[in-house]
Amino acid sequence: MDDVKTTLHAKTPEIADAGSRDLVTPQETDPEVVDQTDIFDEVIAAANKLEAYAKAQDQILNIIVKRTYAGDWVCHDREGTPEAERKANLGAAGAERIANFLGVQEANWKEYPKEWSEDNKHYSYAYSADFSFRGVTRHAVGRAGTRDKFFSGGKAMEDINEDDIRVAAFRECFKKGITRLFGLRNIPLTKLTSLGYDKALVKMVEFENKGKRIDKAQLKTNDKGLVEKTIVVAKLEKFEGVNKTTNKPWVRFDLHDKEGVKYAVFAAGDSKRIQILAERQEDQKPIKIAFKVVPYNDRENYQVEWVEGAEG
Repeated sequence: MDDVKTTLHAKTPEIADAGSRDLVTPQETDPEVVDQTDIFDEVIAAANKLEAYAKAQDQILNIIVKRTYAGDWVCHDREGTPEAERKANLGAAGAERIANFLGVQEANWKEYPKEWSEDNKHYSYAYSADFSFRGVTRHAVGRAGTRDKFFSGGKAMEDINEDDIRVAAFRECFKKGITRLFGLRNIPLTKLTSLGYDKALVKMVEFENKGKRIDKAQLKTNDKGLVEKTIVVAKLEKFEGVNKTTNKPWVRFDLHDKEGVKYAVFAAGDSKRIQILAERQEDQKPIKIAFKVVPYNDRENYQVEWVEGAEG
């Protein structure tokens, strides 16, 4: 029997003919033309609104400033801060007066439980509330505690009235709410004066640079009760004010030596002591001074009474 050769043809997968595909040609469209005039008009309108808003804010600030009294604005800048850099904040009494005048609405007042410090030596109170004016609302939280001398007055714990701390926290919350609502935090002194507020009426609560303390063993006095010391002048700063009791003006120079100790020199700028100290600051030559130790605010201050070369 003849051999019968059977040829098996493998079934090959069908391969799509890429050439047979229908290619879709993207439709050509005209580029979208944006009317720049409309955009410019919107920007101009927004700028005009912002300018009008800024003027309105200035008018509100102007009205607020005119309704504040002496001591309503408080400055807490460090001693020696240039006037151009000093900022003032509205105090609690001024904030309450402004809120009543403008008709600020208060809501959601909440008193928080008394909270003790980890060492159980100090406690604090806190209040929160919402403050609204013309559809704008700001939330504020105010705290006050016995650890902070601004609220406790530096008294011992047994002498502190707990209700005073509670009231201080309430007023702190109110003040924060009003100042946040009207943007009355850190107003430059130059801005206040430009609005007609006398900067002399601003309450200055300076964070004083108290200087380095001298070891008590070195504070031995001479027969005049003064401590003698040879120093190198590092800095000499002038301060002026009015005595609240006598209503008389005073001039004080703060003398800083190279060791970081600060001394007070009560003298006019044209006094011989100040002139000599200024010369020693410039040439950096050592100079001998004599000062008395004056207790003040729970610390000892050094008040210069004599400067070498200024005896006459």
